Amino acid sequence: MLAARPLDLGSLSLPHRLLVAPLKTARCAPGGEVTDDLLAFYRQLARGGAAMVITEPCAVLPSGREHPRQLAIHEDRHVAGLARVVETLHQGGALACCHLNHAGRAANPKAGGVPLAPSPASCPTTGQEARALTEQEIREIVAAFREGARRAREAGYDAIEVQLGHGYLVAQFLSPRTNRRDDAWGGDVGRRLRFAREVLAAVREGAGALPVIARVSASEMVEGGLRPADLAPLLALLEELGVAAVHAGMGNACEAPPWYYGHMALPEAPQDEAIAGVAGRTRLPVIAAGRMGDPDRIERLLAGPIEAVALGRAVLADPEFPRKMLEGKADEIVACGGCLAGCLTEVKAGRPLGCIVNPRVGRPDPLPPAERAKKVLVAGGGPAGIAAALFLAERGHRVILCEEGKELGGQFALAWRAPGKERMRRPLAGLVAALRRSPVEVRLETRVTPELAVELAVDEVIVATGARPVLPPVPGLAEAGAITGVEYFARRPALHGRVLVLGGGMIGMEAAETIAEDGAEVLVVELLDEIARDMEPITRKLMLGRIARLPIEVRTGTRLVRVEDDGVLLEGSEGKEERLPPFDAIVVAVGTRPRAELAEELERRGIPHRVIGDAAQPARVLEATRSALAVALAV
Repeated sequence: MLAARPLDLGSLSLPHRLLVAPLKTARCAPGGEVTDDLLAFYRQLARGGAAMVITEPCAVLPSGREHPRQLAIHEDRHVAGLARVVETLHQGGALACCHLNHAGRAANPKAGGVPLAPSPASCPTTGQEARALTEQEIREIVAAFREGARRAREAGYDAIEVQLGHGYLVAQFLSPRTNRRDDAWGGDVGRRLRFAREVLAAVREGAGALPVIARVSASEMVEGGLRPADLAPLLALLEELGVAAVHAGMGNACEAPPWYYGHMALPEAPQDEAIAGVAGRTRLPVIAAGRMGDPDRIERLLAGPIEAVALGRAVLADPEFPRKMLEGKADEIVACGGCLAGCLTEVKAGRPLGCIVNPRVGRPDPLPPAERAKKVLVAGGGPAGIAAALFLAERGHRVILCEEGKELGGQFALAWRAPGKERMRRPLAGLVAALRRSPVEVRLETRVTPELAVELAVDEVIVATGARPVLPPVPGLAEAGAITGVEYFARRPALHGRVLVLGGGMIGMEAAETIAEDGAEVLVVELLDEIARDMEPITRKLMLGRIARLPIEVRTGTRLVRVEDDGVLLEGSEGKEERLPPFDAIVVAVGTRPRAELAEELERRGIPHRVIGDAAQPARVLEATRSALAVALAV
């Protein structure tokens, strides 16, 4: 196995070639101080078998911070906390690499004031305007990189990584799109490269004998952005200054976040080509990052242009990814689907980094054994039910999981059928495989009733029956043969001609896009003033771009009044009614309600039970699996 080969990075010897990429955690104190929660997160990653963990970005000055709870390194008082991070990683068997950055125009003003950039510029992702740096401020930032490297060395880090790409400050100086200065820091490529040269020299000085890794974006994936050919002068500089390796990701934090964060809808070929383009322009070892959660792909890339991979969200879905791959147990890995819903969305909302299929992110220790082993019946084989069954079994309970359908997964099993979500099949397959390997008894096509609970003599029932789609009481809707969005994705009937989609939330828009791709003309009617508000933001933006090219009309602030034989009646936000000709099909996606019948029956019979997931309150998969963990700890 190529991933198992040792690797030398400068003076540093790695036992194998699987690293962990820097992940923003939002697990620090508001001032960036190290917390027990952050240490637990890194303890979990270290125990997962990674050769080296590159810790989350440390802004060298407050003006370069992206998040109020981002790890800090800009004062000497931070060294003690960083030393605790290093000690934690070392105790878990992993080397520690400190990632230094200044976000420039991508900085968060709530964390560090007005963003700074080479020239006045905005960041489309944040919507913030940055002002131009003065000569004195540039010098201060260069010095801050030197001091950040010194503090990392004093904290005991084994290596230092400096962010030179992804649309952050160093890359902003390098790119003529964002550097329009006419002084010694801008103009021709030599002057635009000056900031990178001085930052790297400062980091080398502060790092002492520690190896320095340079992080770049293999391609910014934006019109006029930096691509492999544009990086040639920078790569030559890295060789000249004795950098140990190049760490190549993709995208630009301000203008190409889907590529920067590795969204599930994107193809792999452009990334493979860009990384090969970087590797072909340097003699330095290349570390690849971004959607490296496929062991087969990792081996293929290691056989070609790269020397190592850095795993990011893959180790959130399964912290044991490195160990499982190295031990030949790749089939046991729970894969990341690239949805960004439990990680990026949570961090941007100010909540700790998480994962929809792994509510145990940051919980490095096994679940405590139950005080008394019970016989527990889990009703429902969706994400909540599967997770609950696994956690309960881990605590020592005897668990029987019953699913009334023919397959496991619930509505989560339909997620991968939506456009751009094919990768979501992988995390579900991982959960199901974990369930099959566990001691849980699984019964398909079995509906849980109070009688079954009594017959099996269980101590408790976990109700994870999910939610059912709502069909609103619109006159004529049921008589017109309307189907729900869930039914549509479950059966995928061929819909042609003109199709009305009632409801412009995530499921409604996914159905509309799929139906339009099949050749139908689609009208989406949404009561609210905005569509897809329940979608992860990057997913929503990509979806909006795709549907703009399809025969889809969207009417917001509009209500379906009734369906008649000769057409449908709509009412706009101002009360104006409009009659439209009949549609060939109607798909309804206006929400779901908990399937509460079983819980109510168990309550009447006095049978102990707990309700989790959508059966308690329709929400995201993240909340469903977290509720499963909570109830497993309570039983």
